[in-house]
Amino acid sequence: MLFPPEDSRAADARWSRLGGLTRRWSWLVGFTGLILTVAAVGLIVRPEWGFLQKYPGSSSISLDTGVSGGSSTSSDEYASIPQAGPDGAGSRPMTGGGRLTTTVLGVDEDGVLLTSAGRDTISSPSGTYKLSLQPDGDLVLSRLDEALGAVPVWWTATGDNRTPAGHNVTITTTPDGRPLLSVGAKLGGQWRTIWHSDLEPACRTPPTPAEADDRGDSLDRRGAARALSLSDSGVLRLAGLCDLFAPPSSRREGDRSLALIVAGLYRTNNVTCSSHVSQLIAGSPHFSRVDVFADVLLDDTDLAEHNRTAASVEAALRACYGGSLRAVAVAHVRDVEEAYPGGEEAAAMEPCGRKLRRLNNQLRTLERAARGWWAWSVERGQLHDTVMRIRPDTKFWGGEEERPRFRGVAEMGDALVLPHPKGEHYFYCARMSGRVGVGPTDQIAYGSPSAMLHWLGMHAHFADMVSLASNPSRPALRDFSGCEVLPSGPDPADCPAPAPCSIECLVAWFLEARGVRFEIEWGWNQGLLRMEAIAEDKDAKAFEAEERAKAAAAGGQK
Repeated sequence: MLFPPEDSRAADARWSRLGGLTRRWSWLVGFTGLILTVAAVGLIVRPEWGFLQKYPGSSSISLDTGVSGGSSTSSDEYASIPQAGPDGAGSRPMTGGGRLTTTVLGVDEDGVLLTSAGRDTISSPSGTYKLSLQPDGDLVLSRLDEALGAVPVWWTATGDNRTPAGHNVTITTTPDGRPLLSVGAKLGGQWRTIWHSDLEPACRTPPTPAEADDRGDSLDRRGAARALSLSDSGVLRLAGLCDLFAPPSSRREGDRSLALIVAGLYRTNNVTCSSHVSQLIAGSPHFSRVDVFADVLLDDTDLAEHNRTAASVEAALRACYGGSLRAVAVAHVRDVEEAYPGGEEAAAMEPCGRKLRRLNNQLRTLERAARGWWAWSVERGQLHDTVMRIRPDTKFWGGEEERPRFRGVAEMGDALVLPHPKGEHYFYCARMSGRVGVGPTDQIAYGSPSAMLHWLGMHAHFADMVSLASNPSRPALRDFSGCEVLPSGPDPADCPAPAPCSIECLVAWFLEARGVRFEIEWGWNQGLLRMEAIAEDKDAKAFEAEERAKAAAAGGQK
């Protein structure tokens, strides 16, 4: 067919477009077919790529992907590991499209979880944590650090090395239906248990349904028996029963306990006690349990001017602290104070001199109160995550949003936190190493039990500190001199306004010398309510009005 020249060019253009479209369509069909082929082969070779995976010896469990709107919303997703052969094959966590945070390992048909003859390790999905059955028989959970390598965080201490490579880890079921994790060693041709999870108190009693729901244990609720899980956060869990290890960082805010030690002269506690309850105890956002240990002293002013007795003060303490009060002791100051233990010659040592008796007894008060708390804990086998000491006349103020903020266990570590009384003067102090810093208060502190035991136990070392470091002539490289203003250096000659033998500088010197890391907190609304200021305190006025009303009502009833 003949076309005019212009029609011929148009027809050629149309055929060119149709030819290009045909070539592109053929390419698209071919590429799609290739993708479908690869996916089909993958499902045949790796069946665990599916969304369902069966635990050895248990029912099928679906994987929570936690994906909604393209982002992960679950903080506790589980990857199951298929049963591994002797070479450890199949020990890779499965993936189902979501962000995996927990690896779950089930036992084989013989109940064996790990063995030194085969698979001996389970890792969290990210590889941050690893549980290994070591050749010496120790079962060790390690955190992998880029700089330090494998850092052990939990272990069974079963590495006696009597039978190298002759160990296994099993999960069996107890007569009452609980899973039991055991480490075994082959001794004399016989398998013997050398550790089991019932040695951990939390693993001897199954959690209640409410506890399991509160913990968010979705795996346990699905009924996965005889399995061990390890999360990227470091939680090692015997499924359906207990956590063998949970790092502080994995604990929720508020899920910890506080031992609150109230120690010192009673003074204005009849007014300040209510602030302890409202700011530290009632509805605490940081602690699920607050145990109060009161050890207070009376002086002659309490007896002569305020008509207080040991019995009346104890009754007032019980009424104020209520069910949180675990132990209370009330004594007259003359019955507990002691002479400075260094003798008369040491007591005259400058610059402390006459201050030594008072300082020594201040520290003795702390030690006495610490003994009461520690004895209570030992008698009941109960530990506290955080320990705090305040004075009876410490007062807190502010609204709900201004309550003291406590640092988390992971954030704080083994450090000591010393909240400085708001608005009070502070000293600059030379420390044992020659560093100069602000001196921390001796009135209030909180921290881990180990750090607080150093602070509460200063009395036992006070005489030695005075002998070693009370002034520049003593053996210590640096004495615990204080300065009212910023000095130019650590030596007494560097200070234009000395503050000799101040308790704040003694505390700083001692803590550094004991290797205790400490920090000063400046943001708390708290300080001492002294007797001379009580007449102007609005809470004290309200308290006095309430007491007068009670007295009038009692008189009317008579």
